[in-house]
Amino acid sequence: MTTIYPGFPGSMQTTLTAPALIGDGTLTVAELNVFPAAPNIATISNITGSLFETVSYTGKSAASGAGTLTGVTRGIEVSGTYGAAQAWAAGSYIGRNFSKRDMDALQERTIGKVWPVTDSTTAIQMLRADGITALHTLDTTNGKTTLKTLTDSPTYGNELVTNGGFTSDLSGWTVGGTGAGWAWNAGKATHTAGNTDPISQNIAVTSGDIVQIELTVSGASAGSFTAIDITLAGVSAGFDAYPNGQYNVTHTVSIVANATGNLSLAIVPVSAFNGSIDGVTAKVVTAWVS
Repeated sequence: MTTIYPGFPGSMQTTLTAPALIGDGTLTVAELNVFPAAPNIATISNITGSLFETVSYTGKSAASGAGTLTGVTRGIEVSGTYGAAQAWAAGSYIGRNFSKRDMDALQERTIGKVWPVTDSTTAIQMLRADGITALHTLDTTNGKTTLKTLTDSPTYGNELVTNGGFTSDLSGWTVGGTGAGWAWNAGKATHTAGNTDPISQNIAVTSGDIVQIELTVSGASAGSFTAIDITLAGVSAGFDAYPNGQYNVTHTVSIVANATGNLSLAIVPVSAFNGSIDGVTAKVVTAWVS
């Protein structure tokens, strides 16, 4: 299935600050902040929009400011004579545009497109937009499909998160990246702007579990979360940290586990986010109506 990558509000553009030759694996740009966290895709175009090239990247040299996109694969979206890898002059536009590849990924999930799968009891699963209220599972191992609906007041398994209330410290959690992006502050984990360090811990899940994750964001005056991620082969869910200007908000997302084991639950901020989180919970939904 084609991966859905996060977009960027308004598909903001920046420019190449150095020529890009065919086969170059890095792209030098004026502003890195307009590109979502790696991995992701971007589109280069000329001023008239008559030429384009979609590329993928696996890294950014910094969260914002001038720098480079690294691990670049060129010309990933070709149609006839359009979109192939080509040389680009400094000053060419580049940004996280909505592309045909994005539309293909959405259509695969919404209009019943068939794609190859590995036989599994949970080969394909579909959730409603809220991630909870309906689950359609295709079992290719046993050749059957089931449609289940949750009860109005679902029940949950045991709490999977350790020290989700940050009672006296950040014990049970690991700060990634620089290792200094998060600190304990009065019963909360507070992020210092200027980095995208994730804060994470492993939780034990089984493939096919619907894991409901909840946390409260407070004190934010800038930035937002790019996503809450359970690292299950790229499965993730995200939210705006302060929708409609509200700065103390409890968020709930649900993710279907596609692997079994102790898997990483990671909370990943954008560089500008300067708020706190607390009340982090993760529980498996257990109550169903057949």
